[in-house]
Amino acid sequence: MRVLLPSFSGLLTLALLGSVASLNADVALSTTGPISSISNEKVHVKITLTGDASLTYHAPTYSSKEFWRSKSKPNDPPHFVDWLSDDGCWVGLFLASADTGPYTGKVIDKMDVPLLKTVPVRWFDFPGTCRPGATFETAFSMDSKVREDYFVAVFEGGYSSPVEIGRSQKIIISDKHSPGHVHLTRYQSTDKVLVSFNSAFPVQQYVQFGSLPGLYKSTVPCSATAAPQRSDFQDVPANSSGYVDLGYTHRADITIPPSSSPVYYRVGSDSLGWSTESSFKPPLPPSADLPTSVVLLADYGVTYDDGSKYHWLEPDARNNTRHIAAMISEIDLVFTPGDLAYSTGYTSKWDKYSTQIEPIASRVFFQTGKGNHEQDCEHPPSNGDTPVHYLGDDSGGECGLAADFKLKMPTEGSGNEGNGEVTEAEGYYSLDSGAAHFVMLNTEVASNPGTDQYNWLVADLEGVNREVTPWVVVMGHRQMWDAQMGDEYLQEFEHVLLEYKVDVAVWGHVHYGERTCPMYKGLCVTEKDEAGYDGTIHLIVGNGGQGLSEFPAWRDFDEVQIHEWGFSRLDVVNGTHLVIEMYGDSPMEEEAPLRDRHVIVRDFPRV
Repeated sequence: MRVLLPSFSGLLTLALLGSVASLNADVALSTTGPISSISNEKVHVKITLTGDASLTYHAPTYSSKEFWRSKSKPNDPPHFVDWLSDDGCWVGLFLASADTGPYTGKVIDKMDVPLLKTVPVRWFDFPGTCRPGATFETAFSMDSKVREDYFVAVFEGGYSSPVEIGRSQKIIISDKHSPGHVHLTRYQSTDKVLVSFNSAFPVQQYVQFGSLPGLYKSTVPCSATAAPQRSDFQDVPANSSGYVDLGYTHRADITIPPSSSPVYYRVGSDSLGWSTESSFKPPLPPSADLPTSVVLLADYGVTYDDGSKYHWLEPDARNNTRHIAAMISEIDLVFTPGDLAYSTGYTSKWDKYSTQIEPIASRVFFQTGKGNHEQDCEHPPSNGDTPVHYLGDDSGGECGLAADFKLKMPTEGSGNEGNGEVTEAEGYYSLDSGAAHFVMLNTEVASNPGTDQYNWLVADLEGVNREVTPWVVVMGHRQMWDAQMGDEYLQEFEHVLLEYKVDVAVWGHVHYGERTCPMYKGLCVTEKDEAGYDGTIHLIVGNGGQGLSEFPAWRDFDEVQIHEWGFSRLDVVNGTHLVIEMYGDSPMEEEAPLRDRHVIVRDFPRV
C-alpha cells in the first residue's frame, strides 16, 4: 500500500511516520479477498501545531480487549462516543469524496459524530486543546476494504462546530478497484450457491470454480447491482452526513454437483483483478443421518484495530470474529439474526463489517436476518416495498435498503412447497441442513396471527418432514422471551412453536447470553410427550459485540445467564441428540472459553 502524506505550512504539519506491519489486526488491504491471513497496515501520522509551546502525545494502539473492557459498564451505553467540547481538536480519516463543510441538517440523538456534511470514517481526539506547538502522533489501521482513497484532516471546534485547519493529500489505496467482501449464501435447494462480492465498477465480473485448487472448470458471469443512492434513503443520516456510495454488488448462482468434496473458487475479472482462491464445503442435503453444526450470534457490529472513535463503538466484534474463524473447518453455517453492522445511516460501517466477516463468509454460508438497526424507520417508503412494524429511527434512514444490497438472502421461493413468495424486503426464509430445519424470521415485520409472515411460518412448519429433519430451530432478532420477559407482540404466535414442536428459538436484541428451560407462556414445561418433547428452549445470543446490557433479575425459567461477549453454537449430532454450547470472551490469542453446554435428547423417529 502506498501512502502520501505531505508537510504543510501554516497552522499545522502532517508527516508520514511510516507504514508498519502488525499481526494484531483483522485483514490486509494489500491482499485481495477472500482473506486467509491475519495482518494489517497502519498509516502513522504526526501532527504539529505551529508555535513555541511543546507537547508530544504518542497514542497507543489498543486491542479491543484492553481498550474496551474497562469502559463497558452495565446500563451505561458504551457505544455512544463521548462528546468533544467546542475548544477540542481532533484528527479524522475521510474517504476521498468526503465534503468536510459544516453540517446544517436535522440532528437526531444518534448523531454521536462530528457535525460535518460528510462524517469521518473514524477519528482520534487531540489531547487537550489546539495549543500552538502541540504534537500528536497516532495511527489509523487500514483494516477495511474500500473503493476509493483516503485523506487525513485536522479540525478545531470540537464536534459541534468543527472547522478544518489542514489536511493531507490522498492516501492511495492500491487495491481499491479489486474485488472484496466475498460472501457465500445458502438456498433451500442444495444444488446451487449464491456467491456475492463488491467492487467500485459495474464491469462484467465472474465466479470461477472447480473441484481442485487452481483448476477452474466452470466460469459463471455475475450480475451487478448498484448501491442505494443518497436520495433512496428515507431519513438522516443515511441521506445526509452518513451517506457513502457502497459501489456495486456482484452476484452469481453457481451450480454445485452432489459431492462431499470442497469447492475451490475465485471471483473478479482480468480487467480489475482476481481474488485469492478460497474454498467451501457444499451444502448439506436434508437427512436425519447427517450431523450439522452452526454458529449463532446477534448484535454484532464492527471493531477497528486502532482504538479510534467511530459511530456507535462495538467493543468486542473482533474477538468473536477470530474465535469463529478458528472453528471454520467444523461448522456448516453461521446465522446472525439481526443488528449486523450497526451502521444506522453511517454507511461506511458496511465496508468494515463486510471486510470483518469475509474470513468467515468466504468459507462457510453466512446467513443473516434483519434487526431494528437494519430495517426500522420513521418514514417507510410510500410504495410499501419496506414493510415495518416498529416505527422509529433505529436504522438511521436505511429502512433495510443497505442490508438488502449487501446481504441478499434466500427469500424468493423460500419455505416449503406452496408457501408463496417472500420479498427481499420482508426478509424471512428457511432452509435445511443435515438433520435440522432452520427458520429465519423478520421480527421487524408484522407477525401476529393473520399476517403474511404468520401464515408463511405456519405453512413452513406444517411442511417439515420430521423423519428427514427431526430438529427445528426458529430464529429472529427481537426476543420472544428473555429475563426482561420478552416481547408481548411476538408472544402472540408462541403457540405455533409449541404446536409444531420447535426445539430451539434463537433471539438477539438484548446484549447478553441466556438459555431458558423448555418453556411455554413464561413457565417451564416439565412433562414430556412420548417422543421426549416438552417445550421450546429460548436462546439469547445478543452478546456478539455491541456494548453489554444490564441483566435483569433471574427468572424461574432461566438456566444460564452470561454477561459477557461471546457466541453460541448448535451441533445437531443425529436424530436423537442436539448440543447447545455458549462461548465467552477471551484475549484474541486464546481459545474461546466454553461457558455452558446443554444436550437435548429426543426419540427418533419422532412419534
